[in-house]
Amino acid sequence: MSETSPPGPYWVLSTDYEGYSLVYSCRDYVIFRMEFSWILSREPTIPEETLEELHGILSSIGVDVSKMVPTNQDEAFCSAMSQ
Repeated sequence: MSETSPPGPYWVLSTDYEGYSLVYSCRDYVIFRMEFSWILSREPTIPEETLEELHGILSSIGVDVSKMVPTNQDEAFCSAMSQ
């Protein structure tokens, strides 16, 4: 794990083993709680139906999905980042 990675533990809440995974992490500290969630996909886009299902899973455990930020999957962006 790199220095910028959030601390574990991590739980895979849902996956189809081929196209997407939903990962969640939380950790309690003395005065606050850190939570992270990721929707990971092998493709730049994910079907809206699948996204809604994954958001429902997160919402059911109390995650505010309105605070999630999509990652730029533009090929030009990815190419520039790998240089």
